[in-house]
Amino acid sequence: MLKLGLKISYKKEKGTFMLIDTHCHLDKPRYKYIIQNILQNAQNNRVNGILIASTQNRTLDEAKLLSENHRGIFYSVGYHPKYAEIFDKSVLEEHITHERCIAVGEFGLDYSSLSRKYEKKQPVLQKQQDVLVEHLEFAVQHQKPVLIHLRDKRSRKYAHDDFLEIVKPYLGRLVGGVIHAMNFDKEEFIALSEYNFYFGIGGQISYDIKALKDFVKKAPLSHLVLETDAPWLTPTSRKEENEKTSNEPAFLVDVLKELAKTLKMDSSALEEILLQNTLKLFPAFSEIVDNQEGYGV
Repeated sequence: MLKLGLKISYKKEKGTFMLIDTHCHLDKPRYKYIIQNILQNAQNNRVNGILIASTQNRTLDEAKLLSENHRGIFYSVGYHPKYAEIFDKSVLEEHITHERCIAVGEFGLDYSSLSRKYEKKQPVLQKQQDVLVEHLEFAVQHQKPVLIHLRDKRSRKYAHDDFLEIVKPYLGRLVGGVIHAMNFDKEEFIALSEYNFYFGIGGQISYDIKALKDFVKKAPLSHLVLETDAPWLTPTSRKEENEKTSNEPAFLVDVLKELAKTLKMDSSALEEILLQNTLKLFPAFSEIVDNQEGYGV
């Protein structure tokens, strides 16, 4: 059984602000009966804003309901590439006008399960790429930021290369977005910051991934944001007692500390910068920051 909803707390450092989790999946069924505990943990650790990144239509109603019931929560609408086959644009249309729906995603390219013999998987690749284009067109039409998922096998970068090629016609037309779950070092991606793309840093910053640590040192600090991708990518510090500990928004404090360590920065100063970065891309969170509100738990 996964270890969820642990009671945790941190001493609030003087001069700190608040944290916003720009990508998590609290709409998953595993959270349904412990959501109050999860949100209380988050609030106790100054994580007062959460963006639920939707991955398919089946959990969208839960994401919407959570955002309606908790002022600190917003959600996005989109289809993860593994659900490309069931993509339904009408679902995007249904949710994008909701006042709590502030982004399009999570969508993108995921080649991690494909073999080297790509020609045999061409229909799968083409479907993912077609759905990627559908999402990009939709985001341009509605002027919403995007949440991009890119994944490949180990050191391969085919998905990343394909994305860079496909997104070119949309740069300058999109309002921006987040390259979610950064775990690689690819110079070409830094140029995306010129088009208001940000880089989502999560629990992987605590893993032994040299490429990611190299990337965050080169990427513009003004274009980094924090995320957990909960329930996945649990920070190393949370796995020490139990390897099966599931991630949650409260653990964003661990991500902040590890990123500050990597950048050799004061965590409070870094926190303020990251908060401002988040508000530039997702201004809807400003009302939470201004009023110092939580989730009403």
